[in-house]
Amino acid sequence: SVKNISSAILGVGVDDTTIDLFESQTGPTGVSYNSYVIRDEKTAILDTVDARATDEWMANVTEALAGEKPAYLVVHHMEPDHGANVARLAAHPEMQVVGNAKTFQYMEQFFGPEAIAKERRVVVKDGESLSLAPTP
Repeated sequence: SVKNISSAILGVGVDDTTIDLFESQTGPTGVSYNSYVIRDEKTAILDTVDARATDEWMANVTEALAGEKPAYLVVHHMEPDHGANVARLAAHPEMQVVGNAKTFQYMEQFFGPEAIAKERRVVVKDGESLSLAPTP
């Protein structure tokens, strides 16, 4: 379910109680796959989730978007618990995907070079920021 973090930030991540070992750590109550929707002048989705939680996560994202089109998907890194659903979410043709250069190299390895068209990629470097204000 969607969690209100603030008036503009919604938690759309999923708790996975079916997994008992994650990155060599035992967790008797499972793990949480964190993902967020930030709603401002433009809407951004931060990270996706592991493939194990795709359906619940997609339902949460759909609810949080409330009919809005996402402007950005920000991918912090491509470990499967953060990036497994990048190609699936890329079905939103207006959405740009934000990541660093290495992130896009991994995306191509995981999903193929055509999964995220080059013109939809926003490559960021350390210290840069992303505005959710409208483009002038």
